[in-house]
Amino acid sequence: MDGKLGFIGLASMGSRMAARLIEAAGTLAVYNRSPKIAAALADRGASPASSIGELVAKSQVILSSLSDEAAVRQVAGVVARYPNLDGLGKPKAISFISVPGLRRRV
Repeated sequence: MDGKLGFIGLASMGSRMAARLIEAAGTLAVYNRSPKIAAALADRGASPASSIGELVAKSQVILSSLSDEAAVRQVAGVVARYPNLDGLGKPKAISFISVPGLRRRV
């Protein structure tokens, strides 16, 4: 599954979810605003991305665990700029995990 699954946001909840996904899938593209956190998962099989855009470009399914509305809007803004969101290219699915009630506003 190399490069097909991506995860954005590796704070306490996100890093644990990402670690479980790596165990299940063998690899995972990851991005975090603090690169040290993403690099720490590389030893477990993660492929750190240097930007949100890089992660989007190499992932078909993107999960995110973000701390606040501003972070969700930033990620959504980058993802929305990719012309391949029509299901023919990648990413094919994006899931924002966290920030209750935000889905009504984004």
